[in-house]
Amino acid sequence: MSTQTKTEFKSSQGQRAGALQLHFEELTKNEQLLVVSLAIEGRPVRSIKELMEDLNWHRIQGGRARGCSRVRNTLRRLVRSQWVTHENEVGDGKYRLTKNALDRLRRLSKDDAPKRPTKASAPKAPAVVEQEF
Repeated sequence: MSTQTKTEFKSSQGQRAGALQLHFEELTKNEQLLVVSLAIEGRPVRSIKELMEDLNWHRIQGGRARGCSRVRNTLRRLVRSQWVTHENEVGDGKYRLTKNALDRLRRLSKDDAPKRPTKASAPKAPAVVEQEF
């Protein structure tokens, strides 16, 4: 008979660590690329392998293993800051953009859109001064 007892794993690292508050501009280049690749209407669920192939990270030096590692490392802060969530539970290997993150991206894209000049801010033609010689 086995005397092993099941112990619950508690960690303060990786995706199980405390929540973060990160704005899009504070994300790293890889995190921004991953968020944008998940920012599709309907919030599809993607596996680590699918994300790696979407971003062509399997073509970096080190191949597929290095690409999967990059995706996993990139997802850590995104999950903690609630940009990305698991499909069902932690450890299922499936990720999607949160509804809140999709809304933040929409607002961000609206803020970056060129604004129509108003009458007060429209550029004025330079005044022509006539001089007599």
